[in-house]
Amino acid sequence: MSFLRSALPFLGQITVRKCLGQQQPFYTPFHQIRQYSPSIDYQISATRSTIAQILNHIDSQHTAAQYLSHFTNFHSPTQQPFAVIKVGGAILDTHLQTLASSLAFFSRMGLYPVIVHGAGPQLNKILEDAGVEPHFEEGIRVTDGQTLSIARRLFLEENLKLVQALEEIGVAARPITAGVFQAEHLDQKRYGLVGRITKVETAPIVSAMRASCLPILTSMAETKDGQVLNVNADLAASELARTLKPKKVVYLAEKGGLVHGVTGKRIERINLSEEFDDLMAQDWVKYGTRLKIRAVEELLRGLPGTSSVSIVHPVDLQREVFAASGAGTLIERGTRIYSTTSAEFRDEERLVQALAQQGAGHDEVRFCVDEMRRNRPLKMYFNDPSSLSPLAVVAFGSGGVPRLITFPNGIMGAGVVADDIFVRITKDFPKLVWNVRDDDDRLEWFSARATGRFQHGGWVLLWHGLNQQEARHLILGFRDDYEADEVGLETSDTYRLAAQA
Repeated sequence: MSFLRSALPFLGQITVRKCLGQQQPFYTPFHQIRQYSPSIDYQISATRSTIAQILNHIDSQHTAAQYLSHFTNFHSPTQQPFAVIKVGGAILDTHLQTLASSLAFFSRMGLYPVIVHGAGPQLNKILEDAGVEPHFEEGIRVTDGQTLSIARRLFLEENLKLVQALEEIGVAARPITAGVFQAEHLDQKRYGLVGRITKVETAPIVSAMRASCLPILTSMAETKDGQVLNVNADLAASELARTLKPKKVVYLAEKGGLVHGVTGKRIERINLSEEFDDLMAQDWVKYGTRLKIRAVEELLRGLPGTSSVSIVHPVDLQREVFAASGAGTLIERGTRIYSTTSAEFRDEERLVQALAQQGAGHDEVRFCVDEMRRNRPLKMYFNDPSSLSPLAVVAFGSGGVPRLITFPNGIMGAGVVADDIFVRITKDFPKLVWNVRDDDDRLEWFSARATGRFQHGGWVLLWHGLNQQEARHLILGFRDDYEADEVGLETSDTYRLAAQA
């Protein structure tokens, strides 16, 4: 990403014209659509070409390919926005300039993410200063007439603040404070003037992008008869993304991701297929966190399986969008992983067939079969409960550290499935060892997920979750075992088994 940063001075020289009618009051509707100037078209096209070349050099083919067609197709942003970005109210309060700088970078590439913002912390403060205690039910703000009036004025002010911050650095932005979200009362008796979005009107958003403006939306909605309703910004962003189907969905948060309420650590990735029910049952998952996770789950349920939502700090926004930096929390629909033990799985023929299909070597197949025949426990992992063809096998009956024996070939092709299987295995076995040939094309993938590694005699020993002393004993045993085999002595352990992955 240093290449992207070095490109910023060059990109900053590109002039982006103002939207027509920009000098009108910020709440005035826009009716004119600006025509592109050939010189601006050329500059944006050249910028995209530069970024496309940079991406090819600094990131994986998979990540680059995800965006190159979008960057090099000039008209695509008006058909499908490349990103929907939800901005929390705290970000507008404390990280406004960082946010504006990142959004300016996108605009100067001719990319126009759709921004929807909240103002929760600011509203809480105003209400508290007025002696009114904010009231929430299931993370949703109960909204009476007085609260709605204050919230509407505040949302307009916060919207204008972001628009002005962008215009001050030469970025054209269009405030869209009404006419996008149609809603009906969520539960008027319980929540008051709170809406459930029933329709997203995209015309104002498309109009802004055609005019080379960043659409800046509030999450306020209206009923068919014109009643303004308050809508949680997370839910509004989810509905917006469901309709627009962007390349990326990003939630900006001051904490830089979701923080586990017990460990206090940032959660790097959530596989909703595996973890949603368990997460929602946790005592610490409540209020806004609970609402956000549920909104993301409902969103991803209606999008392609490869879609994801990132929750990051605004300082990491560019890296997250272009290079999947992993700086925050990545939420994916993911894959449900199933498991069984060798005591329950007695079909030796199916096991041999499954391992052969994924390219397991003779040693691995023989070891698994021998362990089954000796009634020594193995744990097997599947992603398809109907076929019961094991994708990964762990041996854990020798009294030592559990050992990963086989794992799917073609990790790059397996994608999310491989990630989900590995995460599930390390949850079941917090301490794990495995080894691969040093010329194995999956070594880099494994190394990124291991907490340590040792290379010797054409093999790489990897481990996860071991402390320093345990790793030292493991290395000594691996080296001694290898040297004993070199002089023809019988080996008693499985150190030389290449983990099939």
